[in-house]
Amino acid sequence: MTIAFRAATYNNSATTSVSLNKPTGTVDNDVMLAMVYAYMSSGVSKPAAPAGWTELCYNTNGSSIYDVVFWKRASSEGASYSFTSASATEMGGEILSYSGVTVVVDPVDVYSNTAYITNNTTLRAAG
Repeated sequence: MTIAFRAATYNNSATTSVSLNKPTGTVDNDVMLAMVYAYMSSGVSKPAAPAGWTELCYNTNGSSIYDVVFWKRASSEGASYSFTSASATEMGGEILSYSGVTVVVDPVDVYSNTAYITNNTTLRAAG
C-alpha cells in the first residue's frame, strides 16, 4: 500500500490552548501528525497533547518559542483536539493525516531537533 497525504487543518489562538480539528476525510487507521507551537512572553511551557497522542520530538529556543510534534492513529473519536500550554500567550498548530501507514508503533524513524531559522526557501536538517 502507498502512503498518501489525505488532508490538513490549521488553527491559531491567543490563549493557553488551541483546538485543532480532525482533518476532513480522515478515517479510522489513518496516521495523524500534529505540529503545535506555543509563544510565551516569559518562561517556557511545552505544549501538552490530549490523551491518545504520543510526542515524537520538540524544539525550543529556550525563552519564548516551543514546538512539539505528536502522532496518533485515527480511531472513532471526536472531531477536534485541544492542546494546551500553561504559560502560552499564543498557540497554534496543524494536523496532517495520512493513509496507508502500516507501522504499528512509531511512524517516524528519524527527525532533526536542530533549530533552524531561515528567511529563504532552503531548509536544512542535521544529518
